[in-house]
Amino acid sequence: MPLTLPEPVTDQLGKSPLKLVVCQIRFEEKPAIAEPDAGLSIFESLGGANGPYPNFSEFRGEQVDITVSPGSSIAAQKTQLAGWRLASEDQNWSVILLPTSVALETKAYASWTNDFEARLRSIIGALVEQVRPQIQMRLGLRYIDLISRPEIASPRDWHEWIEEWLLGPMMNPEIGAAILSAQQQVEIDADNGTRCTLRHGTVLDAANSKPAYLLDWDIHVDAPRAFDQESILGSLFAFNRLALRLFQLAITPKMLDELR
Repeated sequence: MPLTLPEPVTDQLGKSPLKLVVCQIRFEEKPAIAEPDAGLSIFESLGGANGPYPNFSEFRGEQVDITVSPGSSIAAQKTQLAGWRLASEDQNWSVILLPTSVALETKAYASWTNDFEARLRSIIGALVEQVRPQIQMRLGLRYIDLISRPEIASPRDWHEWIEEWLLGPMMNPEIGAAILSAQQQVEIDADNGTRCTLRHGTVLDAANSKPAYLLDWDIHVDAPRAFDQESILGSLFAFNRLALRLFQLAITPKMLDELR
């Protein structure tokens, strides 16, 4: 059944709860990316020392692939990866280049149209020019929101700010008041192969140790398809709109007004 959601309010939020935005594009393995020449070529394509990511360094990470087979246990395989990290002067923006993926991460997201999309276009363009990937293996866009309210004393107090369809057991009249914390994962079918994994619940804000509500939206397509820049950007724009719709469905009108 097609997912039907109301059109979102597109006003920029004056008190945005976004803590991190990550876009990752996986493609067929390109070992050459780990070579210095390839890393430097992409660095220079993005402006080099005078561009938006003047800090260039080696990056080492780990990829975990999980396989689930009927009638057997879950198997996890770890792969060590080496590549490059390009970062802004203030470290709020970074580009991670690996032999199987490229990712754009930011802690300073302002808007899709005026900033994030243009950065993605430049990064994908540099990747196409220098590496020429052929297959898009996975496309993902993740938004991590952390909502704080000074009046929250217990998980049940979130009912004014978070819609009850997410609060679930915390609103139960028998056990709700006794719940100390609650986290949940929800898988949403958004049609045409697009999925949204929502991880949400009550947490402590690491910055101040105060109660907060986490909304972690991971929107993705896992089916392989031809690597095409305009198609990728079109899909990511749709992911962005879906994330906005779902976010506004998760918070109360009072919370939206407060954030605006």
